[in-house]
Amino acid sequence: MLLKKHLVAFNIYIFLLIITLSILINGIPKFPFINFIIYLFVHLLLIYICIYHFKTILYFIFFSVGIVLDLFLLNELGPHIITFMLLILLLTQTKKYIIQFSSKNIFFLIVILLLLSLISEMFISLILFNYSFNISYLIKSIYTSLLIAFPIFYFFNKIDKFL
Repeated sequence: MLLKKHLVAFNIYIFLLIITLSILINGIPKFPFINFIIYLFVHLLLIYICIYHFKTILYFIFFSVGIVLDLFLLNELGPHIITFMLLILLLTQTKKYIIQFSSKNIFFLIVILLLLSLISEMFISLILFNYSFNISYLIKSIYTSLLIAFPIFYFFNKIDKFL
């Protein structure tokens, strides 16, 4: 019975976030596409828990994940922290409108927010660190996001209904 008290969807999502971040940080050199999918999964997970399971601790989680991704992927601070903090502020301000959406509309909103966050990270990296804005990477992100978004969203819904 003690385990059931702590086995809630939010805790499972945080556990998934920690596991996927550790895999992303260590990386799988032989399979760079898996690293890319995990990178997109982390973004989708953050957006999903911000919409469906908002708690004040998410500000700290978004900030921490932004620092981890910036330091381990870019060796600089900035793009992920800025994007994630603006994203959580945007979602908290529009929460009362988002609640009225159907699940299909929320799914499309999550995909659009994922793509906008990737674009903003690339744009902020260009401005702050003069990293090139790679269009082929953006197109690859769009196609991969569209392919993995529905199965991940379905998986998240199953976790929510199970617990």
